[in-house]
Amino acid sequence: MKQKLKLGAVLSVFEPGEILENFEKTKVFIQKAAKAQCDLLVFPELNLTGYVTGKTVCKTAVQSDFYLIKELEFLSLDYRISFLCGFAEKKEGKVFASHGFFSNGKLKGVYRKIQPGPPELSHLTPGNDFPVFDFLGWKFGIQLCFDAHFPEISTIMAKKGAELLIMPHASPRGTPGEKFESWKRHLLARAYDNGVYVIPVNQSGLNKNNLYFPGVSFLVSPSGKVEDVCLEDKESIAYFKADKLKIHEVKSHRMRYFFQYRRGKFYKENL
Repeated sequence: MKQKLKLGAVLSVFEPGEILENFEKTKVFIQKAAKAQCDLLVFPELNLTGYVTGKTVCKTAVQSDFYLIKELEFLSLDYRISFLCGFAEKKEGKVFASHGFFSNGKLKGVYRKIQPGPPELSHLTPGNDFPVFDFLGWKFGIQLCFDAHFPEISTIMAKKGAELLIMPHASPRGTPGEKFESWKRHLLARAYDNGVYVIPVNQSGLNKNNLYFPGVSFLVSPSGKVEDVCLEDKESIAYFKADKLKIHEVKSHRMRYFFQYRRGKFYKENL
């Protein structure tokens, strides 16, 4: 088990449909993070295929055996780094907004967006699973952008043992500061209510479709406090440290760890 995790969050724009270009950019960030001895690198939503709304996303979608997915597996082995990478995924005739966990030369698992946003509902199929991944003695869950507005997703992942919730976004418009203030309203609550770390990361910059993404990433502690923040309009990697001790401090305190007292069955019966 690793007591402290070094997490990297990639703040960058990725062009819609330019999959090979996005792959090369992803590779450069992986190389930089590996050199910085990052444990887990997080890319923003749909970094490999690029973020688009409407049916265009169906044209960019790839299958999990796509050759560049295989190349990403090789990169995780070659550079001895684990990372989370997003792509529009084609599976059994449906298209999902997906995020893959790459580690030790393998695609260890895929999270599929459970709550597509209003502009995405006509073409993205919602996912139905709440995977929680094991990594260096930690457990983490992934949520994509609009997912974070639904507290039930965080509750379910916490119930499955998640200690860290990673939230890649492709959220346009506003300044980095405005986006930070907006996200704080709900993301601090996700950490505080469940006694978990939360780390969101957004695409950053102006893409070829003239869609601007304000660069923002930050780390929220299990007690619901912002520990560190990065607001960038330039391409960069923000590094954060998550410490198991802070999770233990919350979970061992009878008045700070609320999750243990949930009357889950009672709430379910009354929803």
